[in-house]
Amino acid sequence: MQTIRIISNISYNTLEFFETKIAELTARRIIDWAYWAYHLADEDELKDHIHFVLKPSKRLETADLRDFFKELDPTHEK
Repeated sequence: MQTIRIISNISYNTLEFFETKIAELTARRIIDWAYWAYHLADEDELKDHIHFVLKPSKRLETADLRDFFKELDPTHEK
């Protein structure tokens, strides 16, 4: 899906990886801004995660964004 509207979602990436990717998107002027909050898993949740919102600078394909944020987990081979 393509959009120019604000995107809100949850990321299960590490905070360091997420912040690096956001900085890259901002530097490349793909997004205007992003805000996020790191959330430790509650008792009924499995993993810590990041709640975020971001504003695309131009029309953005959300599938490309999803692929861009894929972080390899060194504890799993695939």
